Amino acid sequence: MKLRFVNCCARQWLCILVSFVMLGGAHQAFAQGVAVVLYTQGDTFIDRAGVLESLSVGATVPEGALLKTGPEGHLYLRLADDGFLVLRPKTVVRIPLYLPVPEHPSQSAFQLELVQGVARAITGKVAEQAKERFRFNTPLAAIGVKGTDFVVSVTSGATFIMVNAGAVVASQFTADCTRAGLGPCSSDTATTLSASKDLLLSITASHLGAKTLDIRANPAYKHMMPDIIAPPASHEDSLPGKRTDRSSLTDSILSRDESLISTANLLPAPVVPPVAVASVVPKMSEQQIFWGRWAPVANLGPGTDLAEFVKGLEPLGISWPSYVVARQNDALVMPGAGVVHFGLSAFEAGFYLDNNAGAAVAAQITNPTLSVDFGKKTFVTQFSLDGGGYTGNFVAMGNLVRNGVFEANAGRSNMTLAGGLAGSPADQAAYIFSGRVGPQVIGAGGTFWRKRN
Repeated sequence: MKLRFVNCCARQWLCILVSFVMLGGAHQAFAQGVAVVLYTQGDTFIDRAGVLESLSVGATVPEGALLKTGPEGHLYLRLADDGFLVLRPKTVVRIPLYLPVPEHPSQSAFQLELVQGVARAITGKVAEQAKERFRFNTPLAAIGVKGTDFVVSVTSGATFIMVNAGAVVASQFTADCTRAGLGPCSSDTATTLSASKDLLLSITASHLGAKTLDIRANPAYKHMMPDIIAPPASHEDSLPGKRTDRSSLTDSILSRDESLISTANLLPAPVVPPVAVASVVPKMSEQQIFWGRWAPVANLGPGTDLAEFVKGLEPLGISWPSYVVARQNDALVMPGAGVVHFGLSAFEAGFYLDNNAGAAVAAQITNPTLSVDFGKKTFVTQFSLDGGGYTGNFVAMGNLVRNGVFEANAGRSNMTLAGGLAGSPADQAAYIFSGRVGPQVIGAGGTFWRKRN
C-alpha cells in the first residue's frame, strides 16, 4: 500500500520518517535533547542522516547530533547542565552522549567529539562534579577535564589545545585509552595542561605523546593556536566562565523563556490515577489528534498500519523507537488567553533496555500533568514512569509554535517530545516522548490528553 498525503509538507516529513526507519540506529541517535541554541552567525546546520537542516536560536539539539558550521558560521550551544559548546567556522562536532544526573553525578556520562575545525567547551554544573565521566575526543586524542574552559583545533594529523581556565588531561588513543572511554586517561602518554595564555598542547600522528609548546619562548608556535586558526566572534567573549555568571548575551537570549519559570507553578496539578496501558490507538472518530507505533515491540504488542494511520492527517513528529503523532489538518482553534489543565486519557509506555528497540518492558504512567498557558504560549508537562523494576520522573516545558505544536526547551526538560494541541477550542492534546533513566535505559511512549477544566 502506498502512503498518501494531502500536502508537500507531509511528504517531506515522510522522507525524514523513512530515513529514520531505514537507518535503524538513528532512532536512538536523535532520541534525547541535550542542548539549546543560544546564538548563530552565518551557516549553522544539524546533519540528519545526510540532510542538512539550518539551526536557529531556541532550537533544541538531540543526543547523537552531528553539527556543522559554514565558512563564516559560529554556533553557541547551552548544554543540559548549563555548560557551553561553541563551534567556530568550518567545524564539525558530534555529541555522542550527554547525560547529566544531578542527583547522582557519578552516574552521569558525557562525550563530545570534535571531528574537524575549532571548538570551545566550558564544562557545566554536573560535569564539574563528575570530571571522571567527561570526555572530549578528537580524531587523535582523548581530553579529560578538571573543571575547565578550553579551546581545541583539529587539523590534518594534529590536535592543538589551549586552556582558558582549569586544566585538561590529554592523551593519544592507546590500548589503555580508548575512544569509547570516559574521563581523563591515565596512560603513559597522558599530559596535563593548566590554564595559560602562553602554553599550547600539541598531539600529532607522527609523535608519541603530547608536546607542551611555549608560545612566548617560540613565537612561531602562535600560528598553531586555535584562536588564531579560527578567531572567536565578538559575542563569544561574553560567555560566562562560571555557571553562576550571566553574560549580556545569555541574558538577552534567555529572557525570552523566563515565562517558563513562572509557568512551573502549574506542575502540581491534580493527581490522576494510573491509566491502563492502551494497546490500541482510539478510533479517529473519537478524537482529532493521535499517536501510534508502527513496529511491533516485545511486551508492548503489535504496531499499527502506518499507511492507514497517517492517511489524511497532519504529521507532527516521530520519536525513538517507533512512535508517531499526527492530527486532523483543520481541527484546532486556540484561545487567546487563559491556562488550561489536561488530564491523561490514554497512553502506552515502556522501558527500552540497552537502547534496544526490541528489548522492552511495559511501564505505567502515574501523576501525569499537562498545563498550557495560551496567553504566554507555553506548556509544562510531567509524569512518573514505572515498570520492570525501573522508574523515572520526566518533565518538559517549552513553547507553542506553528499553530499549537509543542517545542520543548532542552535546558529545562529531561525528555524530548513531539506533539501538540487539537480540537475546538484546543480541548485535546497528544505527544510522544523519549528520555533516559540511565546510560542504557530509555523510557518512551505516547500519550493522549483531554481538557480538564
